[in-house]
Amino acid sequence: MPEREKIKLSVLIHCYNNQDTIRGLLENVRWADEIVICDGFSQDRTTEICREYTDKVYQYEHKNSADQKNWTIPKCSHEWILHIDPDERLTNELVEEIRYWRGKYNGRYEAFRIPFKHYLFGRWIKGINLYPEYHERLFRKSLRFEEKHIHAHLMIKGDVGTLRGHIIHQGWESMDEIRRRFRRHRRLSLLQKSCEGRKYKIHHLILRPPALLLYLFIIKKGFIDGWRGFFYAGFIAVLEFYVLKDLLLGKASSSAQEPAKI
Repeated sequence: MPEREKIKLSVLIHCYNNQDTIRGLLENVRWADEIVICDGFSQDRTTEICREYTDKVYQYEHKNSADQKNWTIPKCSHEWILHIDPDERLTNELVEEIRYWRGKYNGRYEAFRIPFKHYLFGRWIKGINLYPEYHERLFRKSLRFEEKHIHAHLMIKGDVGTLRGHIIHQGWESMDEIRRRFRRHRRLSLLQKSCEGRKYKIHHLILRPPALLLYLFIIKKGFIDGWRGFFYAGFIAVLEFYVLKDLLLGKASSSAQEPAKI
């Protein structure tokens, strides 16, 4: 029996002003058959560094969670795509698992979900539903992301497999990173809630944020991560407060005119 042909894989990376982290990721995935970069018009050395690893470097403004991804997917050469962000890394276990899969895959699945380990100030966070948390990051090129401003998921009709190796997410390691994340999530969450059309009142602004804090820290066991769990729950609660405040003040329309840098 002839040996099964190895599946070719494109790694897809979206970035913006990531000169401090992008090289580490590129080294982490340089074993792939192809690396495709979509940059949101970085103002630092991000694209210069990327061109050391690949000639497939494109620039496209990041408008929402889905648009940039869906624009870039067709530019990948291979049938299977691994999507990874600049502040993420593949564990050695996951790399070996993908290498094994590329030689043995039998065609059953449309995508594979991968477990994440999120780190906050140097420590792995296990509460607040952050572990185990899965995302479909290995998928067929034919798939697309749902049209949402934030937290868009792949639209999958077929079967989804599960890998055991992890993606390490280290996007919460400094207050500068957290402030940038807050600004971006505030804007995109505002646009998403505005599109959903639900009407919010002043009592939502008063009651929802503290209720969300208690829910995440107590019911969802954020307390097992100590002050880090409280910090993360507080981040989500404060974000909810500002998004609701912006909605009540009618800021969604002006926010839609601003570029959504990642």
